[in-house]
Amino acid sequence: MLLLAAASLLMLPGLQSGSIEPSFRAEMNPGGAAAVQVQLVVSPEGSAVSCTRAFANGPDSNVDAFCAMLRTRNRYAPARDASGRPAYGVAYLWSHWTKGKWTGSDVPSWNSPDLSLTVNRMPAGFEEGSLFRIALQVNAAGAVEACAAAMPGLASAVEDFLCREAAAGAVAPATDGQGRAVARVQEYLVRLTSKAHSDKVMKQIRRLERR
Repeated sequence: MLLLAAASLLMLPGLQSGSIEPSFRAEMNPGGAAAVQVQLVVSPEGSAVSCTRAFANGPDSNVDAFCAMLRTRNRYAPARDASGRPAYGVAYLWSHWTKGKWTGSDVPSWNSPDLSLTVNRMPAGFEEGSLFRIALQVNAAGAVEACAAAMPGLASAVEDFLCREAAAGAVAPATDGQGRAVARVQEYLVRLTSKAHSDKVMKQIRRLERR
């Protein structure tokens, strides 16, 4: 049974907060920009045990350098499971460069979600197509065991809805330093779009197709 966990107990790895400014010189694409996203697995002891590419705009050498930098950090605050115990944690981290300069580690609005849902209306205070960040406790087989919001200002009814939908299917596995599947706490992104907005977009697409 899915446990809706108190956010104070179920926690993502500590590196989720704040920016991570690169200590290396990134290589730009022909347009003078670059961006990378990596998946970082942090052990219950707080060390980085895996870092893999999730997205890259620009040379792959930026991914290699970013992962090398993240691995050499001394310690991270480990994830916490629904009982408050240290656990393996999975985080997705971004870095962006524009005109040769680093411009931050924010999650872009066009980031691909783990799950896209259509709802009757958007939650109060959120724009169409907003990304909602939750923390999932997942066993080694990929089944969701606990869930909590990982962002401020989310109503409990919305949190319940997102958690139920996220738990309906299996989650992609994560592995430790030896390649073994592990239970973990991981970041999970859900994009919500209202039915009215989706219908409007589909009508525009059909009009373009008829031209």
